[in-house]
Amino acid sequence: MLVTTPEALQSLCDTLRQGDYIAVDTEFMREKTYYAKLCLIQVANDEVVAAVDPLSMDLRPLWEVLADPRIVKVFHAARQDLEIILDLTGKLPAPVFDTQIAATVAGHEESVSYARLVEAITGEQLDKTLTRTDWSRRPLDEAQLRYAEDDVRYLRVVYKKLRDELKDTGRLSWVQEDFERLADPTLYQADVREIFRRIKKGQMLRPKQLAILRELAAWREETAMARNKPRKWIVDDDVLFEIARQAPASAEALGRIRGLHESQVREWGKALLAAVARGLEIPETERPVWREKRKLKPADMVLVDLLQALVRQRGLEQGVAAQLLAGRAELEALVANDPDAEVFQGWRGRLVGRELKRVLDGELSLRVVGGQLVTLEGAG
Repeated sequence: MLVTTPEALQSLCDTLRQGDYIAVDTEFMREKTYYAKLCLIQVANDEVVAAVDPLSMDLRPLWEVLADPRIVKVFHAARQDLEIILDLTGKLPAPVFDTQIAATVAGHEESVSYARLVEAITGEQLDKTLTRTDWSRRPLDEAQLRYAEDDVRYLRVVYKKLRDELKDTGRLSWVQEDFERLADPTLYQADVREIFRRIKKGQMLRPKQLAILRELAAWREETAMARNKPRKWIVDDDVLFEIARQAPASAEALGRIRGLHESQVREWGKALLAAVARGLEIPETERPVWREKRKLKPADMVLVDLLQALVRQRGLEQGVAAQLLAGRAELEALVANDPDAEVFQGWRGRLVGRELKRVLDGELSLRVVGGQLVTLEGAG
């Protein structure tokens, strides 16, 4: 059913409060905005499946239910949905259960899609032909509503199957650690002073130019948030790179930057030149540098290969995707001396992280004997 009135919403919330979990999904648009525009929110428990129209009413009663600590909120690949809820309400629902994370720990493929997981667990094949639907248009037809509701209808079954399986294998506490991180608001807070590192061409710039790029990118981020417009609608990445590289000191010089339109110069010219000036004023000792990956020596790469083999072996033994434990990039960072790697934390640490650390500290050595990887005491 499509819920479009406050009365119907209150009735739905009363039903949702009676259960111990709520399956949740959202449909949103963000092609023309900085913040995602919530267009539909689907919810379900054992008693009801419904789609709620956020464009027609205040969703405060639903947000209150989702904030109820007695009720588990179930998502698949929860991060985007949670970010939208945080932006709209200033709070994150908790506790949460992410079926994508749970599925990987239960032995399914890494980052498994919802459709593949539903098929694996229930045998149902979901219709994904409406993936690119414009969810902001009204009215929504029956096919759209069925498509949207399927995202929570089968999520109920998937949740119970994975929850019970993880309980039986003693791994429910593993995923709880990951779920608690999802409910941490700091996970969704971008540091505007570090946004410049997302502009990949920035690695070509010298520290003096990077200081300018940092000011430009921070200004653009704050402007995009204030105007609720996509970053590239303010100024494109390539244009920011060129401004940082050339450091124009006048509107005339700014106007010669390739890709910067006259209308942008008129609207943003003063702000852009001010950002350039701020960047130039940064003392040499405080200028940013591009974080370069330490170049590993051939012997280091051999060690990475051995660590990766150990991670794969422990993953196979425990029925956990090796990539969920530690990917190759993370293992390279370990060899380059990254003390804060995720694999050292929580259940990953218990499963393989502590063993990896002992290898790196020289307490264990890895050898291939008879085609099998073995660990030996000491680094000899």
